Amino acid sequence: PGITVSLTSHVDAIWLVDLVNELFNGGAETIALNGIRLTDQTQGFEVLPQGQIFLHVSTLEAPYVFKAIGEPAELEKVVLQESGIVKRMGEKYPSLKIDVEKHERVEIKVTSL
Repeated sequence: PGITVSLTSHVDAIWLVDLVNELFNGGAETIALNGIRLTDQTQGFEVLPQGQIFLHVSTLEAPYVFKAIGEPAELEKVVLQESGIVKRMGEKYPSLKIDVEKHERVEIKVTSL
């Protein structure tokens, strides 16, 4: 079980880092972003000269889709809390559409970069 969090348009890399941290702090066992599994060995996000976000060997583009495995209700609660990441991103990017969905089953590939 777990959740997906989808961001429809570009955001600064720091927001992606904050979302990953909130998901892990909320009890996520595993997280993937746009199909790339994030682990404790993940090097982090880099910002390229044109503002693109680079992770390992991939340039990330919106939409950004996070998959997180863990207790769906807890993960949803953490990202949707009153002062949580979804509210803060919505204030920073008023036109950003953010979808948070709970799932009985979330699959993340074992391979990581």
